[in-house]
Amino acid sequence: MTPQQTELLAHTLDPETLQERLQRPDRVAAWLEEALRRPEPADPTAARVHHEHIGVAARVLRRLDVAEEHLRIALRLAERHGPEPSAVLARCRLAHVLQWQGRLDEAINEFDRCIEDGRRLPELAEHYHFVFHHAGKAHFDAGNWDQARELLAVALRLRLDLADQGGVGEDEVPADELVEASRLALDTADACGTAADVDTEVRRLVNGITERVSERRDALFAEHRVSRHGDVLVGLRTLLLSGPVHTDLVSALFPEHAGLDVALAELAADGMLRTSGDHLEATDAALVLFRALLDLIDDVARSVWGEPSELASDLDDLVCCATGTSPGPTFDAWVAASPATGVAGRVFDRLCALAVHRADALADVLVAEGLTAAQLRALLPDDPVRRRIDAASGRITSRVYRPLDVERRVRITDALRGLPS
Repeated sequence: MTPQQTELLAHTLDPETLQERLQRPDRVAAWLEEALRRPEPADPTAARVHHEHIGVAARVLRRLDVAEEHLRIALRLAERHGPEPSAVLARCRLAHVLQWQGRLDEAINEFDRCIEDGRRLPELAEHYHFVFHHAGKAHFDAGNWDQARELLAVALRLRLDLADQGGVGEDEVPADELVEASRLALDTADACGTAADVDTEVRRLVNGITERVSERRDALFAEHRVSRHGDVLVGLRTLLLSGPVHTDLVSALFPEHAGLDVALAELAADGMLRTSGDHLEATDAALVLFRALLDLIDDVARSVWGEPSELASDLDDLVCCATGTSPGPTFDAWVAASPATGVAGRVFDRLCALAVHRADALADVLVAEGLTAAQLRALLPDDPVRRRIDAASGRITSRVYRPLDVERRVRITDALRGLPS
């Protein structure tokens, strides 16, 4: 690609999706229309380059059918006329289009083939980073965070070597720009991987403490004369202790509770809740129960975890700095409530906040997909829709971890793994 064409396709990378944002899409669109009218050159190499340029421009403009058509032509020309490294790069560009079309398994298979072909082609060495970088991004789109991290780490190392040698990358992009692109992509994939790793630990730890608490909770409910809907009271404990809560927020906290309105009405009849316009409040009796419940959770968590003060501090910083990153209303409200409790109880509350962030993210993605949580559960684990939803919600959840450096991500993850459930 000429310097003029490289400038034409100038872009930034979206730090969440890793997709290009063109700086001047209008100029690219005008160039593409002119290029589509231009006749194919007679020389096979010039013809391949012609179709590659059209395919890349069409892809970044999201005219993906046009991109696929021209990049398949470019691949055929490269396979027929060579040189062989040009066929690998053409296949890589085509795989990138398949990736953007959502045909992720096909794209990953093509990238795998490019990586294998590259191992036996030493003349591809100076462009091998291109293959690893885009293969990593395909795994990123698929939600394969570990594979994405591995491939992007290789791409970054190759690009750092290229920069040290004063070279330029494919399409004449300066090596330092390539380094920064791979550095951003690797960091984003690592944040997504951290989010997934932490979520695994959050589920384990919250479920473990909740089960232990349940062994004593019934006695507490009996003492406070709670005979029904204890699960709703437990879910509302943090929010209602800080004051009135909007009913929309209550609904968001219990998205799958089919009889929520009835449960709230019956808890009001039992003297635990009262409504004030479109807000819900805890009665004095409920406030006493909530404080006793927090004490119980803290006592149980402390008996299992001790008092992990450093982890509590890290989690405080983590969730407080993450306010404003959730697409739903529940996470910010939960963090702001921040009930007074012991160290172990605070760790438990912060883990619940992270679970709420994940739930907000999933709810947002389900709305975009037009699905319910029940419909999601009915999908098989390898269903493309489920994988797309998991990946999209994972990217949203990663917003919590993107501000952290890698060392702190590892420290928090390791500390959580070290806690018994």
